[in-house]
Amino acid sequence: LKNIFQLQQRAYEVEAKILGVESFFPLKETIDDLKNSKDEGFVSILGSVPVGAIFLEENESCKLISKLVIEPEFFRKGHARALVRHVLGLYPSTEFQVGTGAANEPALNLYKSLGFQLFSERMVEGNLKVVKLRRPAIIAETPRLLLRKIEENDFDALFKVLGDPEVMRFSLHGAENQDGVRKFLDATWKRYQRDGVAQWAVVLKESGVCIGECGISVQTIDG
Repeated sequence: LKNIFQLQQRAYEVEAKILGVESFFPLKETIDDLKNSKDEGFVSILGSVPVGAIFLEENESCKLISKLVIEPEFFRKGHARALVRHVLGLYPSTEFQVGTGAANEPALNLYKSLGFQLFSERMVEGNLKVVKLRRPAIIAETPRLLLRKIEENDFDALFKVLGDPEVMRFSLHGAENQDGVRKFLDATWKRYQRDGVAQWAVVLKESGVCIGECGISVQTIDG
């Protein structure tokens, strides 16, 4: 425990410099705080030496990455990615959220490359801007794409696809107008509840942009 605490202190000292702040709230955590934490923790070991750790806080709707710390001399050597991928693999059907400083480009690039998307930002102590990212529950993924449930904010992206006559020229009903896409979304959400499956959003991991939909659904056609 002492080794993990000292590791996180060194990691947070570097992060404070990246963010350009003198008073950094994670550095105020004590070893007793770490000892008494109820968060689920995982440690990356090199030989017999801990070089990184990740901690998860659970709430009703998601897993929150409350802490991801890497020994500074092992930055950018794959340990952070391996830890995040490990916990994502443990809970593949669970939404994940994480917060980090808006100026922490290495962390932002890591999370975005693993399918996390920015969804909020706020100012905290010391005039520090903190952003939150989320990775929705994943149905399946490839190195480049992921599949997840369709969400309300996918409407515009899906209209570009489903409303394109060239894309839809072999579909049963042809290109959709906005009303048709709205009905599609409403029907899809009902199928999630009724059947457990329906069409999934196809998303580019790197950008978080929805580029289409695919999947299976129970439907009645012409009858």
